[in-house]
Amino acid sequence: MKWKGKINFELRPQLNGSNLLLTEGAGEISAVTEKTSPVSADIVLIEDSAASNAKKRAQLSNIRKINVQDEGSNVTNTPHTTLNFVGSPVTVTDGGSGVATITMIFGQFFSQSSSDAESTTTSATYQQKLRHTVSGLVAGTYRLGWYAEGRLNSTSADFEFRIQQDDTTTLAEINNESQDAASYKSYSGFVYLTLSASTTYNFDMDYASEAAGTTAYIRRARFEFWRVS
Repeated sequence: MKWKGKINFELRPQLNGSNLLLTEGAGEISAVTEKTSPVSADIVLIEDSAASNAKKRAQLSNIRKINVQDEGSNVTNTPHTTLNFVGSPVTVTDGGSGVATITMIFGQFFSQSSSDAESTTTSATYQQKLRHTVSGLVAGTYRLGWYAEGRLNSTSADFEFRIQQDDTTTLAEINNESQDAASYKSYSGFVYLTLSASTTYNFDMDYASEAAGTTAYIRRARFEFWRVS
């Protein structure tokens, strides 16, 4: 007896379930061996949204990029994979939980004070025109700047001006004998100070007349203060 008919052999690839990622399977990716320190050359699987979600690969170096701009304009060769902070006014530390903490040191703890009104004295002992107080600092280097306008109603004695820290340390002192008793002269300067943490500091702008009885005038007195490093 002869067999009549057709035998259809359908070839199928062997499916090994342990090597497949199924859309309906749970916990499949978390079961794969983890690489805890990926590098730029590592490859991940993506679906290309611009190509009907076709499967493609992408290198981490092309994913981990930041578009860097300066005042709204792209920096040359951006996007970048690394940001490098250079210079002592900036510090970068690990804040934990994947956060990098960037601290701008220069300009911290800025404060200012002023007294623009005219003040007078006939005393030969220094009188305080303006006090600037700072506290709650961290240890570091700070800049103290000052400005004022002063005069004496005499051309035969000095207008005396000084800046003091905590009523003990003289940071600047100027004696000036004017040739014009009616004209103001500007007194300005700055100093760098190494200050400690958790300390309160008082900075005074003082003025006096060299000769008691003559009148010293001061106006537009100003302090400004900030951290440098």
